[in-house]
Amino acid sequence: GTTLAGGLVGLPEPCQGTPCDIVASFWDIETSGQMISGGGQDKTSAQMQTLITFLTWGEGENEGIWTIDEGNDYPRLAWENRPGVAIGSMAFSDLLAGAGTSDDPYLIYTAEQMDLVGQFPNQWDRHYKLMADLDLGTFAGDEFHRIGHSYPSFQGTFDGNGHTISNFTCVSADGNSAGFFDSIRGENSEIRNLGVICPVVDVFATAGALAGHLDGGTITGCYVKGGAIWGSFGAGGLVGYNAGTVRDCYSNALVISDWGSGGLVGGGHGGSIKNGYFSGVVMGGGWGDVLVGHAQSMDVVGAFWNTETSRQGNSAGGTGLTTAEMMTAGPFLEAGWDFVGEDENGTEDIWWIDEGRDYPRLWWEGSSSEL
Repeated sequence: GTTLAGGLVGLPEPCQGTPCDIVASFWDIETSGQMISGGGQDKTSAQMQTLITFLTWGEGENEGIWTIDEGNDYPRLAWENRPGVAIGSMAFSDLLAGAGTSDDPYLIYTAEQMDLVGQFPNQWDRHYKLMADLDLGTFAGDEFHRIGHSYPSFQGTFDGNGHTISNFTCVSADGNSAGFFDSIRGENSEIRNLGVICPVVDVFATAGALAGHLDGGTITGCYVKGGAIWGSFGAGGLVGYNAGTVRDCYSNALVISDWGSGGLVGGGHGGSIKNGYFSGVVMGGGWGDVLVGHAQSMDVVGAFWNTETSRQGNSAGGTGLTTAEMMTAGPFLEAGWDFVGEDENGTEDIWWIDEGRDYPRLWWEGSSSEL
């Protein structure tokens, strides 16, 4: 086709219909010649002939329906009697320690285990805990299975546990919001205490290093250091589109967008930002601002940006400070930030600062006494 063509599903007419529920469905980008689709996940020919891609196909009543001759052929229906092994039932709990509950979350120790989470959409309402710093540099382009799509989205909790994820890369033209979490929805969803280091996100959509789209959930105690975020329809150093709560977070990434770029949040409707800052560079077209790009009725409290590094003088919210001011506790204390060693703004000790040498840092990154 010349228009509205897609790899698995043809692209929908603009502004018509409701998105389909497309789960655990794939297309071969090499044989099809299509890099985008109205749904599903893109795979290389090699990935389409690998058992791990189709792990969920053997769940429940689907057990034994499919077989695969790994490395030699695509999955085949069992009645075809082709060479290979049955894609059997494999519970997610067989792959990760834990039960996925708030008291016993799934535990993630390796990059491969992290990648598995993105392959089980039926587990995106569960609880997770990161147990080690991870490097995703071995996943090139769009190989890493991002978590949460428009339908279904991630609706669980992810506790970074004071760990980091480095070298996450997403290069995609599928037109969906993209980030480490593509989409987070629901009042009970939460991402906390996680650092993202040197991400690269380059998408034909709304982009954020940590989340492409946040709707109703909470991101707290997280940061993005380094990297570059580019989204054609909005980009944020932490979150692309925010209709939830971003609290006690910061970013110093390079953020670029043709429309609606913001150092911390690209844009959004409603939602809030409390006690955060941006100290990187923002470049963008229309509604390209510093801390927050295009925003409607977003509540921004106690948030700041560096007027010297950002190269921008405007923001849809927040207060601009010089580099020297950003390395001083005073403006943040006046805004109500809870620092280690003071009690007037709270006793949780969320932030600390090595005055004159660095910007504020989150409590789980260490303390000034450890420098």
